[in-house]
Amino acid sequence: MDIVDSLNRSLAMVSFDTRGHVLDASEPFLTLMGYSLDEIKGKHHSLFCSGEIVNTSHYTQFWRDLAAGSKKSGIFPRYAKGKRQVHIEATYCPIISNGEVQKVVKVAADVTESHLKQTLDSELLEALNQTFATISFTPDGNVLDANDNFLKTLGYSKEQVISQNHRMFCFDEFYKENPNFWQELQSGRAFTGRFLRKDRHGGKVWIQASYSPIKNERGDVYKVVKFASDITNEVLQEEATSDATSIAYSTAVETVQVASDGQSSLALTRELSRNVVEDIEKSENLIRRLTELSGSIENIVQVIGNIADQTNLLPLNAAIEAARAGDYGRGFAVVADEVRVLASRTSDSTEEISRVVAENLSLTNDITQSMEVISQSSIETNDRLESVSVVIEEIQKGAEDVARSVSNLT
Repeated sequence: MDIVDSLNRSLAMVSFDTRGHVLDASEPFLTLMGYSLDEIKGKHHSLFCSGEIVNTSHYTQFWRDLAAGSKKSGIFPRYAKGKRQVHIEATYCPIISNGEVQKVVKVAADVTESHLKQTLDSELLEALNQTFATISFTPDGNVLDANDNFLKTLGYSKEQVISQNHRMFCFDEFYKENPNFWQELQSGRAFTGRFLRKDRHGGKVWIQASYSPIKNERGDVYKVVKFASDITNEVLQEEATSDATSIAYSTAVETVQVASDGQSSLALTRELSRNVVEDIEKSENLIRRLTELSGSIENIVQVIGNIADQTNLLPLNAAIEAARAGDYGRGFAVVADEVRVLASRTSDSTEEISRVVAENLSLTNDITQSMEVISQSSIETNDRLESVSVVIEEIQKGAEDVARSVSNLT
């Protein structure tokens, strides 16, 4: 009896008749269920069960089996007082005497907390299994199991991957860069990040994944679980954006350089244009001076022409006087004739000089007008170049702003 009393004080125990009515209960059982003995004595076992359990053929058969002497064990959901749900790990033991079942003794332990934790863990794993591509490996990288999400992502069936090595999912570069990958996992190190993987057809698949070593009670890694999600489209979009950004940056930098070169060329062109204007102004001054000199020459020629006209009168007078002088005037007549010839030639020369000077003056006037047009065009061109320079400067500034903005993005 001492042993029975000790068990009653230590264990949650309750006894039933063969039809399921409460005969007695230990204090730990009453505490677990929140009742006093008077509240449950004589009540049927169904008091502790939900209607979904009681109203089944399984429940009826449960008590028939116990009445026939069959033991029942397991984890059972039960209701404590106030419909508080508990989970108990229990064994229903038929007590047999003289070949007949006299009563049923139930020994129970409260496993509500551990059951809830197990349920939550199970639900969490199920949620992860539905959301992620999941695969498990041995510590050296051989596949133990893989869910449908993983198989669909890489295009395999389960039969094609079980017992195969992790290398089948990788390009050669991965193990060249990570030769000790599985040794580090075996040591307990977890890996998380983006990984490039190979599908069944050799195509590229980007995944965001975590490799988690799972340890046993001795602290040894006995398997590795990997949760992954397919981020291929995201990575391709990032690469496309990166390429576009790179092109935009290169274009902006090139535009800055071209604009800078254009500014340099414009500066040189403006300098040359200013030099042309200055040279034209100098030429205009020289031409004006030449025109003035031409006018002076014309005046001198006019004076010479007047002198020549007067000189033409001298031979005539000399000839008359020589005729009067007779033989004495013959030498004088010869000299007078030579003077007449010289005067005639002088007159012809002055006319030629006047003609040349007039043509030169006309030519210099034409040149002056042309140079004035060129000078005005050069000035206007220089003004336009100044405007273009301002525009290019704005383009250069805009390109520099774009280059800085793109650089900040990368």
